[in-house]
Amino acid sequence: MACGNFLTVCCIVFLKVSNLSKGFPNGAPSSVCESMMPRHSGVVPQSNTAPYTIDIGANVYQPGTPVQVQILGPQYRGFLMEARKDGGTSPLGSWQDPPENTQLLQCFGNRRAAVTHSNTGPQNNSTTFVWIPPESACPNAVKFVATVAQSREIYWLNVQSHPLTKDFSHSLSQ
Repeated sequence: MACGNFLTVCCIVFLKVSNLSKGFPNGAPSSVCESMMPRHSGVVPQSNTAPYTIDIGANVYQPGTPVQVQILGPQYRGFLMEARKDGGTSPLGSWQDPPENTQLLQCFGNRRAAVTHSNTGPQNNSTTFVWIPPESACPNAVKFVATVAQSREIYWLNVQSHPLTKDFSHSLSQ
């Protein structure tokens, strides 16, 4: 019987250790908000062009007016997405109620600064996110930047949308 208990303990330890090396199945941690680099041990980002694009439902934005955003391409199992000043490294604005299997991520004190996966269930082109531009200190151009993981071993950094420019005509009419 002692041998059976030893085997059980070994199996439990193996399962716990193997779970530590799987990355973050419940979403990205706040510690990667700036770098957006997954902490998948022993794995590096893909160097080829990503099969993903970020589609935004507009070319301009107005402070406080929602913008719809989608990650297009094959199914993916993990992601981290932020809106940033073009060329910047800090997230801007906030994300509205996240779709199923996704969640908000706090970055630099903003509880709704980024959106990430909440499990490793497959996501697809039908997942639509809603971003709210900040009311103040709005930059002239914003890009959506994402890390997209097809699997734990295969992911792309710095997937970017085209620039979304501030609608100056709206601010001039007020």
